[in-house]
Amino acid sequence: MRERKLEPFGIERWFAKYELNVEINIAESGIQPFTLSEILAMAGGDFSETKLGYIESGGSRELRELVSLTYREKDWENVLVTTGGLEANFLLFGVLVQEGDEVVVEFPNYQQLCLVPKFFGAKIIPWRLREENNYVPDIEQLKELVSPRTRMIVINHPHNPTGSIIDNKALREICEIAQENGAYVLSDEVYLDLKPEGHDLDAACDISSNAISVQSMSKSYGLPGSRIGWITAPKDIIERCNQFREYVTLCSNVLGEKLAIIALKNREKIMERNRRIIRTNFEIVKNWIKKHDELSWIAPRGGVVAFPRYTLPLDSITLCGRLAEEEKVLIIPGTLFGDQDTENQFRIGFGYETEKLVKGIEKIDHFFEKIM
Repeated sequence: MRERKLEPFGIERWFAKYELNVEINIAESGIQPFTLSEILAMAGGDFSETKLGYIESGGSRELRELVSLTYREKDWENVLVTTGGLEANFLLFGVLVQEGDEVVVEFPNYQQLCLVPKFFGAKIIPWRLREENNYVPDIEQLKELVSPRTRMIVINHPHNPTGSIIDNKALREICEIAQENGAYVLSDEVYLDLKPEGHDLDAACDISSNAISVQSMSKSYGLPGSRIGWITAPKDIIERCNQFREYVTLCSNVLGEKLAIIALKNREKIMERNRRIIRTNFEIVKNWIKKHDELSWIAPRGGVVAFPRYTLPLDSITLCGRLAEEEKVLIIPGTLFGDQDTENQFRIGFGYETEKLVKGIEKIDHFFEKIM
């Protein structure tokens, strides 16, 4: 019998090694978190009498109904509240993937989307996002990768770490290819509510009955500490994931759910604030890259991360490690995103405070001057 071994989560190990030892962290992949007082001010109520007991394993009906309203023709029974998007993905892989299944996964990727299905026995089929194609998924390539053994096609929409997006036409084609092969589409959509201006991007679960959408409060909403995410899927999948969850975390935390309810009721106000941060910080990163001959990028079209390429004579682990140790600034090595073509790249986040971003960039500039 095969011994299951879960490989180290390289990105999280990198954070664990350096996060508490740097002065400036511009590696984060989310938006600037709200303070508790900012969120409670939106509610206009007092939650001090909230009982800190267990709640429904699938999430409170109020929260599930609010989530369902962000999709088309979904009701609360199509939603399962989870402990962040991480648990949502874990439950789906655990319920839907069996030993010997093939799972098509975009590369580069957020490691969980590749290593967890591998842990559950899947054979990972890389679907490479090419820089020369602006990291947009190649539909013709996907047709060559799927087979009768394909159980799932995993997409991240908008994409981490490249910031590419999948337009609605391509998303429909992906869902059709999956359906023709009896497979599911798992779409990690944690950035989707921060829709790029000028783009109308659909959730996968709104396009096809074989597509599953995963979302959370972490990236688009600025509430990572709430640890609230969700799955939106056909009811039979929701029921199976809920049964699995009862053996894992049982239920979410009651305070996190309260905060998520407030956020969803004030969604437009929150997104307006978050898009304002993105607009300002995106221009700062764009102008910074433009002034450096040793840097280039495919400008991200969604999300709050960029994935520049550099021409310095250092591999990405060495570059980012020295930046953390010598300049006390944190970014993520490209090699941790699982693709051999990303060795000379790094991920930088631009969703946090503008002042912090500017100081972090100045520290990187100082290091560049020192080694060139």
